[in-house]
This record gives sequence, structure tokens and C-alpha cells, in this order.
Amino acid sequence: MAIALLVPGVLLIMWGRPELLVYAEFGAFAGMYGRGETGRPRIVHQVQAGGLLTAGEALGITLAVTESPPWVLVLVGVAFATVASVLADAVRLRPAGPFFFLFALGATATLPADLAPPGQALAICVATVAFAVLVGSIGRPDPLRGRPWWDGIAMVVRRPAPGVGIHAVRYALAVGTAGGVGVALGVDHANWAMAAAAVPLAVIDSGDRRRSRPRWC
Repeated sequence: MAIALLVPGVLLIMWGRPELLVYAEFGAFAGMYGRGETGRPRIVHQVQAGGLLTAGEALGITLAVTESPPWVLVLVGVAFATVASVLADAVRLRPAGPFFFLFALGATATLPADLAPPGQALAICVATVAFAVLVGSIGRPDPLRGRPWWDGIAMVVRRPAPGVGIHAVRYALAVGTAGGVGVALGVDHANWAMAAAAVPLAVIDSGDRRRSRPRWC
């Protein structure tokens, strides 16, 4: 993760745009996933996490550009956290839960709308995700070895394991309540409250040993 963030960071500084580092930061988070795996399972998990991180940034950038009010951010955050929770549990991502994806959405949604063109901002995220996956495969014997890639991707569309729906509802309630209270109290950045509400639930998810390892590994 350090390397995946250092290189884009240096390039942005050389470009004279260090303020755009935030868009690369969340892309580098893809390197956290699949850390205990090798071969294709690791790459597939990092690509899946990178996709959700990119989706979070895309939504956040859209909210920033449209200058959406805080209550819209809360509604979008709740919907995204619910969907991301289902997908993350379905493919058994570790770290568990939608925290980092929701974090990416909230942080980018509160940035100035004119910080960077939307396409440029999202391209920085996508490029950093790709670089993080590449860095994660270096030094790994046979990084492409493993069962077909479709086995991992199909986990998204298969019937989720028991408890996935309950986890998603927990995230929706926690994130919605925290964000709603933040908006009601006039907090400028209710996204921090929403992200904080997701942290304890992520810890609970990661402690579930029954779902700690995907069947297709």
C-alpha cells in the first residue's frame, strides 16, 4: 500500500497537483485486500475491492460536482453502504464490510467541486487501483495461477451466504442514523459520522470465522 500510494503521490507532486492525492489514496486501498492469499484469488479480490472503491469515488465526485445537499449524501451513502455490504460479503472480501468504500464516497463528496475535472479525478483512482494490483502481484510465484477468474466474479451473482442480508440491514440502519443525526445537528461533514458508524460492524464481520475464507480459493 505504501508503494502504491508513494508512486502516484510523487507523480502528482511533480505535476504540481498534490491536492489531487486524495483521489489516489482510496485507489491504493485496493492493496489491503487479499493480503493472505496468492495467485488469482488475491488479484480477483483486489480487483473486486478496487471496483467498489472506484464506484464510491465516482458517486462522491458526482455529488461534489452537483453540489448536492448533505441529506442527499446521507441517502446515497446508506444505499451504497447497503449494496457494498452485500457485495463485499458475497465475495468474502477482507477487510470485511463497506467501510473503506463508504469512506471513499464521503471524503470525495465533500471536496470542492472545482478541485479537478470529474474524469481526471476518477482516472487517478482507476490508475492507482491498477498500480496497486500490479504491486501486489510482484514477488508472488505464479500470480495468475488458480481456478478460472469467473469463479471469483460469479460469487457476486450467486446466492449470498446466510447472514449477508442482516449485515446489510445493520449497515443501513447504523449509517443512516449516524448521517441523519449529523445533518439534523448541522454538522458540516456528516460523512465522518457515517463512516464511523460502519467501523464497529466491520469488526464484527471480520470476526465471523465461518465466512473468513472463500470456497473458491
